[in-house]
Amino acid sequence: LVERWPLVQAGGLEVAFASLYAQPLAQLPLTGAARDLAFRIGLLADSYETIALGLDPAAPADLRFLAAVARWLDPAQAGTMPGELAPAVARAFGAEPPLPQGMAERLAEGRLGEEILRVLGQLGGPGDPRVLAEGLGALRALGLEDIARRVALESLLLERRG
Repeated sequence: LVERWPLVQAGGLEVAFASLYAQPLAQLPLTGAARDLAFRIGLLADSYETIALGLDPAAPADLRFLAAVARWLDPAQAGTMPGELAPAVARAFGAEPPLPQGMAERLAEGRLGEEILRVLGQLGGPGDPRVLAEGLGALRALGLEDIARRVALESLLLERRG
């Protein structure tokens, strides 16, 4: 698994792979790097919440951070994770998530659909931590918690380098 995963990544097939193999991988008695990779793969699947429940509390801090996101908990209380997007995710799932400027006004004008599309459009762009934090906060405020969690997990797990 560990040796072949870069091929999946090179093809941009991580989510498709997770959809097919997350559950079978979760059933295998994997150890070390393969176990950690299988956990990360599982968080990209529809069953991400169930996969997160199986994490050992003594797991590395980055996996605890990811599991907290998946389990609807405050990730900053669970662990830490490297990278510039992790603090943005922690802010978005904290006690007072940041919201995009003007969001309240647009919602008061009855522009809910437009606001959802605006937020999703911004989240689809380059990985700007401020935009990510505000977008995730907005999705949560709009009652789209599951989508916010999935976007956060994919942003963290699929963060493209260079």
